Amino acid sequence: MSFAVSKLKDLFLKRGNRLFLIHGDQEVTYGEFTSHWEHAAEESRRAGIQPFEPIAILSDYSPEALAHFFALAENRNIVVPIANHSDEETKKRLDVAKCRWTWSSQNSFQKNETHRSYRHHRLYRQLTDENRPGLVLFSSGTAGEPKAMLHDQDRLLTRYPPKPEKDLRQLLFLFFDHIGGFDTLFRAIANGSTLVIPKDRSPESVARLIATHQITILPTTPTFLNLILLHQLNETYDLSSLKVIAFGAEPMPTSLLNRLREAFPKVDFQQKFGTSETGAVQVISAVNDEIAFKIMDHTVEAKIEEGELYLKSSSSVLGYLNHPDPFTDDRWFPTGDLVEEQAEGAIRILGRKTEIINVGGNKVHPIEIEDVLLNHHAVIDARVYGKANTLTGQWVEAEVILDPDRETVPSKLDLKKHCSDSLDAYKVPAKIHFVDQVSQTANFKKKRS
Repeated sequence: MSFAVSKLKDLFLKRGNRLFLIHGDQEVTYGEFTSHWEHAAEESRRAGIQPFEPIAILSDYSPEALAHFFALAENRNIVVPIANHSDEETKKRLDVAKCRWTWSSQNSFQKNETHRSYRHHRLYRQLTDENRPGLVLFSSGTAGEPKAMLHDQDRLLTRYPPKPEKDLRQLLFLFFDHIGGFDTLFRAIANGSTLVIPKDRSPESVARLIATHQITILPTTPTFLNLILLHQLNETYDLSSLKVIAFGAEPMPTSLLNRLREAFPKVDFQQKFGTSETGAVQVISAVNDEIAFKIMDHTVEAKIEEGELYLKSSSSVLGYLNHPDPFTDDRWFPTGDLVEEQAEGAIRILGRKTEIINVGGNKVHPIEIEDVLLNHHAVIDARVYGKANTLTGQWVEAEVILDPDRETVPSKLDLKKHCSDSLDAYKVPAKIHFVDQVSQTANFKKKRS
């Protein structure tokens, strides 16, 4: 039995009638959830689930899926959440993680007889030897075979010790197989908050949930926040219950943050940071730069080498199941995030190393150009990316959404002139495309390819 997860169950029992989950019309208290947990544990025993077997949960967040997640963790299984993917992508992930079983609300537990070799993987054996449960998460946006990272779930949970209870309602926005979603989940449990699970993550549905359930904390991405403004949902729905908007997963343009502060003057905007490989990192915003932050986490070390941020965390993954070890010899993890050092130890994220546009040897950060475009009075969203070019290797292109309520509409040439007033010539978009919606990923981040 997992010691850390068993302590978590004691915490649920102690919380009793305190409201834990809201999912559609269903409301579940902390005490009631332990009954769901026990039912899931009994279901797994009847199926013949053995400790340390890798088991996929094919579901997004729900009371039932969460009950099975904790029951399997308590049994020291390796849990592999897979949410909202195509059949082809789901099969790929099941094969990579060598899932012995799958669980879904429709089919309960189904055994996979082809995946008997999971015991041979050195990382799975390591967890078995240490008598601990595991959690497998997959990297997003990876071409080809996805990277499967194995967490020691007990070690991950120790980063969320119980705290004084708070009467907060948090939206569980990010998906079940995203490290940011688990950070929201574990933080809420730590302080006894109520979690609201969306059945639909469209901007209007989320705005309606905030208004209906008086949600106080919204963790999301800058791209999604811009959609709230784009559709004027802050004017259509009463979002005054919001106290904190936590943003992360991609850089926040300064111009967008300024518009958000104007739309939500009473909200505390907090930047979040972390990686799937190291877990969420506690940070605070820098005083002199709203987009910069300081790492204030005693379990995490940070350093910068050649502009890239490296982290060393007590909750780092054991490694990848299907790729070489991502760490340096002395266990530093290169995050792939390019950063700019600020005063007093603060850092500002410039973008991903893989997203840099190389124009004839000159490096261009998409966020810098997006910020300039968003500063134009007629632009309400923009996406900048690199496109192959025979002369310079790459050039800069941009998708732009114009404000339909403006009487005067700028031309593409006007926007290029606007950019050239603030940027070097090689940073000015060679092509600008007027669109109704910028391209984004399933996790509400801008696509950069």
